[in-house]
Amino acid sequence: TQRYRAELNYNFLDSLPNLGFIGLKDEYESFLLQCPSAQWIKTNDFLEVGRVIMACKTFISNQTAAWALSQALCKKNCILEVCLECPNSFTFLPECYGVISQKCLEVVFKKINKEDNKQKQWLHLPHGI
Repeated sequence: TQRYRAELNYNFLDSLPNLGFIGLKDEYESFLLQCPSAQWIKTNDFLEVGRVIMACKTFISNQTAAWALSQALCKKNCILEVCLECPNSFTFLPECYGVISQKCLEVVFKKINKEDNKQKQWLHLPHGI
């Protein structure tokens, strides 16, 4: 959601295998400017969104319904892009983090995804999506 963006730069993710994006088409097109290799994962409903979230190695979101869904599903390895102008979403789950700066985003991402996990797949789509 554009209104809750913290204006972080995600281009450091572009070299990851199987980088996926869920969201509206215009949001995806905006994300492509930073991560041209990202694939758009079209979903028809929140059941499919939940399946994609649970299949992710790491889920990064801003303050959207997808974030609330990730927390309801107790998804580990989540990063929330906190909007300082309207911080209306939080996490209380272990292995989930809120970030407010570029440096914080990259440090948390590296912490979650240690070097020994480099070769693992980033996204395993469930059958049927």
